[in-house]
Amino acid sequence: MTVHYAVDQLTVRDGRFFGWGWLLHESIPARRVELRVTLDDRVAVVECLRAGPRPDLAAAFPNVAHAAGCGFLLVGRVDGLPPRAPATLVAHLEDGSKVERQLPDFPARYVVSTALATRVRARLVSLVRHVRDDGVVTTIRAMADRLEGVAKRVQRWLATGLSRVRPARPIVVFDHAMGGGANRFRDERIADYRAAGRDVCLVTPSLARLSYHVLEWTSVGERCREVATLFQALEHLESYGACDVVLNDLVSFSEPLTVVDWALRQKAKGGRLSFFLHDYFAACPSWTLVDDRGRYCGIPEMERCAQCLAHNRVPFLTFYGEISLPQWRAAWSALLGVCDDLVAFSVASADILVKAFPELPREGIRIEPHRMDYLPSGLRARPALTKPLTVGIVGHISEHKGAALVLALVDEVRRTGAPLRFKVFGTLEGTAPPGLLDVLGRYDAADLPALMERHGVGICLLPSICPETFSYVTSELIHFGMPLAVFDLGAPAERTRGYALGRVLESMEPAHVVAELLEFGDSMRTRLSLPVPPHSSSYCPQ
Repeated sequence: MTVHYAVDQLTVRDGRFFGWGWLLHESIPARRVELRVTLDDRVAVVECLRAGPRPDLAAAFPNVAHAAGCGFLLVGRVDGLPPRAPATLVAHLEDGSKVERQLPDFPARYVVSTALATRVRARLVSLVRHVRDDGVVTTIRAMADRLEGVAKRVQRWLATGLSRVRPARPIVVFDHAMGGGANRFRDERIADYRAAGRDVCLVTPSLARLSYHVLEWTSVGERCREVATLFQALEHLESYGACDVVLNDLVSFSEPLTVVDWALRQKAKGGRLSFFLHDYFAACPSWTLVDDRGRYCGIPEMERCAQCLAHNRVPFLTFYGEISLPQWRAAWSALLGVCDDLVAFSVASADILVKAFPELPREGIRIEPHRMDYLPSGLRARPALTKPLTVGIVGHISEHKGAALVLALVDEVRRTGAPLRFKVFGTLEGTAPPGLLDVLGRYDAADLPALMERHGVGICLLPSICPETFSYVTSELIHFGMPLAVFDLGAPAERTRGYALGRVLESMEPAHVVAELLEFGDSMRTRLSLPVPPHSSSYCPQ
């Protein structure tokens, strides 16, 4: 039995830790991995979260089919965590067995330093590299040009400051830094604010360092600073006086309700307050509304919520300390009730928000779908509705985006011999034996029609098990004219119901999904007047 493992990076601050690593058993995939830390009075158990695909591990272990799926995230909080404590990685394997590996001197041995010395050392390494690559004279000239640019910006700042009488309030934007549609939207808004001549400040958590970045755009130029805590970031913002506040997304902030309270104080000072419904974090710390059983919760009674949060594996939950859902909802209700601009990107997401906050006037939520002007116009895909039918799945398919369901569909097809194949354009958490499913990696949205045709895709499936608030992928596939099947959840179902080549699936049970996909392919073949394959398409779930 050969087991390989490592903790690649780890940051610890005030009992919170964030990092990543991997554990690979050469013969048997791990079903889950947990970290056990022995303290003086207890053993703290933190379940490691499944990470995205690791192509570096696939390259290092080319003969291990499940290597790319062996990465994990270490996200959690252990109060009273000493500099060194006995710790063990425990992997529960698919065959029911388990393996254990020690992490000596945890966490001190693995922590990446965030001290000033580390940043100074990085600057020196960069300077040495420039001297080596460009020469001493060129490097000195570049440094002189940079200093001259700084001097000019200071001069412009002084001139602007003297000429201003009543400057517009600065805009402070709070957002996570995990990518995806929320960050894309944030960048668009900041570009709009700057084009209108507004000073803008963006506050984001740096998970890799458990710190915060404060990025400012002013008439002087652009400046980025790193601070250790959220409180230091908010203390810096106090120098602005009254400001307008944009809450884009607070997922992964260590003290989100502190931001909510600060935003309310700015509102009291006369600032404008905007909120954008990218997810359901205001309703629940499990921002996708996927419960402890791995299903959409539907906004149940508070008693059920308390049971769920006690066992939910959603990332960052331990960051927030001990907080009840009634307390959480009360804080967010106070903010949502005084927002000057409360924006949702679909009717379905606005309805879910009102279900969580029935005191919120529905007419006060403005529906504004995302801009899709980045897509080329007039470009259409040609579905290949041959047999076996190839199903395209697009995006980063994480747990709440339906990764487990995709793997269950592959198992169902393998078990029954149903004439289906799957192609993932993007990434997939977890691994499946080759043959029925191919994961093709990153893509550009504009290339989707050509990619679909090249790989013979007939229909597409959006496997999300949570009610997405918009779904760029849904809009992209509809824009390109691909037949699309979705589950009866959130914004994708809302838009697919009005799409001529759409299908809202009735069940998430794998056998029924496979049957519905095959029937959907047959109906699209008839609708698009494509030839019927010579052999039968009949399939009955077992």
